[in-house]
Amino acid sequence: MTPWDQRPLFRSSVTGLRHLRRAKHAISDDELRQIPVYFPTADHDYKLNERYEPTIKDHDPALAKIFALLQKFRGARLLEPIDTPHMYYAAIDRKSCRLTPLGQAYWQQVRNKKF
Repeated sequence: MTPWDQRPLFRSSVTGLRHLRRAKHAISDDELRQIPVYFPTADHDYKLNERYEPTIKDHDPALAKIFALLQKFRGARLLEPIDTPHMYYAAIDRKSCRLTPLGQAYWQQVRNKKF
């Protein structure tokens, strides 16, 4: 529209604000604050191996717990496996994962204690 045309206007007769949708966070704040524990720098590649995968017979329960958290980060698009489509294959093939640009932004927020 040009400056001389009619301009769209939104009017509402409400007495207060209403929630349109209530959603849960994909990752809790405490979990999010653990990003620098596993990624000391924003461009760090976290190395995986088959002992992280809980479906493997000889897995390590402590590593499987870390892997579950990394999977949550993956689900929230904070990290991605390198050269493979899924975290399972990254662990089985001894590959790595890295933070996405969104993950790096959260990493920066946590490191600066703004989160």
